[in-house]
Amino acid sequence: MPPSSPLLGHLEQSLGPARTGARYAIGGDAFEIVTFAERPARGCTTYATVGLGDHVLAQASGSPLRQELLFAHRGAPSKDVIALVAAVAEPVLRSRRGLAHGQVLGPSGPILSGSRMEALYCAVPVYFDDALHVFRGVTPPVVLVWLVPLTAREAGLVADHGWTRLEELFQAHDPDLLDLGRAELPG
Repeated sequence: MPPSSPLLGHLEQSLGPARTGARYAIGGDAFEIVTFAERPARGCTTYATVGLGDHVLAQASGSPLRQELLFAHRGAPSKDVIALVAAVAEPVLRSRRGLAHGQVLGPSGPILSGSRMEALYCAVPVYFDDALHVFRGVTPPVVLVWLVPLTAREAGLVADHGWTRLEELFQAHDPDLLDLGRAELPG
């Protein structure tokens, strides 16, 4: 069981009891990745960083912010997914630069073995309760960033037409963003 913290309590209010996934140390800083069963739907696992939000990050606008990361998929907890989330969190912590809404990480080959997804899209966690999106127990508040898997072509669509076009396609086609084997979006 992970140690208790106000942020963890916030996560558990929406996601239920957390299970320890892994702990990472970078210099004098550390964060954990915890897992939540059956969230945001039956048969799914959600992963969240805890501790990244202890640090104030910079963003392009100049305003300071705090962030924690979420990733969710259909399936059982996976050490490979924990490693994927850590691979995103570590450079954020090292650089002290936050991820922007609409930012795409990759493509750089399959994000997980056997998956056609090659990039991650930084989004508002709309598959989760609205109460989860922001933790206001610190200043600045902690914003939760949902890492949504994309195919290489979908990542290219964002590069060519912007993130609003991708979100329009999400709304128009309603893909299962928790399915790592989902069909690619048309368009």
